[in-house]
Amino acid sequence: MAFCKGKYKNAGSNDDQLLFQNCCQSIEYLNLYFKDLKDYLIRYNKFEELYNYCYNIIANAQNNSPVSRITSLKVASLGLIINEKNVSHLVNTDILQYAYKILKRNKEGRNKKFLTYFGDITNIERNMLSRECEYLFRNLNQINLVKNTKEEKYINNLKNKLEKNKISIPQKANDSLSYVLILS
Repeated sequence: MAFCKGKYKNAGSNDDQLLFQNCCQSIEYLNLYFKDLKDYLIRYNKFEELYNYCYNIIANAQNNSPVSRITSLKVASLGLIINEKNVSHLVNTDILQYAYKILKRNKEGRNKKFLTYFGDITNIERNMLSRECEYLFRNLNQINLVKNTKEEKYINNLKNKLEKNKISIPQKANDSLSYVLILS
C-alpha cells in the first residue's frame, strides 16, 4: 500500500510524537497517559497532529502491531469525543475512510486485499480492530454535525456505503458511556 508523503509532514514536533507514541502503544499506556493527552490536546489544540500520527499507525499494517493500531483508533475516537468541533481534521486525515475499508474487508473475508488492511494478525485481533472501527462510527453518530458542510456530506456518504455493503454498526445504549466516564 502506498503512503502519501504529506501525511508524515504534520505529525507534530518530537515532543508531540513522543506523547502520541506513548498513548498509542497499548491500552495500558493510554490509561496511564490519557489525562496528560487530554490536557495537552485541549491546551495546545494539537488534534490535527494527533490524527495524522494515528493515521500513520493505522495505515501501516505491516510494521505496526495490532495492539497499537487498535489503540490508535481508540485515541482518534477519544479525540473526537474530547472536542467534536475537530471532526474536519478527522475527515482530512482519511482515518474514517480507512476505518470503513477495514470494516468492508472484514465483511468480505480473506481475499487479495485482506492482507493489505489487516496484515498477518489473528482472528481475535482482527475482530478487535473491526470492533474499534465500529466504535468510531458509533461515536460519529453521537456528535452534532453542522448541517450542509463538507464533513457532514462526507460522513453521510460513508454511512450510505456502510448500508449499501450491508455492514451494520450495532447501536447499543450507553455504549459510549465508558468514554464519557473516562473524560470526566
